[in-house]
Amino acid sequence: MVIFGNRRIIGSRHYEASTFRGASDLMRRTLDKYPWAGVFRKVPLEEINEAFIQQDRPRSPARAIVPN
Repeated sequence: MVIFGNRRIIGSRHYEASTFRGASDLMRRTLDKYPWAGVFRKVPLEEINEAFIQQDRPRSPARAIVPN
């Protein structure tokens, strides 16, 4: 179903699906009000090692690894 149904798997840790859904709904509703682009940063797969190094730095935005 994932492959032939053209589905996407998005990892999340320590959260129930309903919590993640509520958070993403909040972000969608407040895109014009808050600078969400500064909270999350998309990182190409080639830069995954640097992303792991950066994640431990204070005030570092969360990273989403984007495959090619």
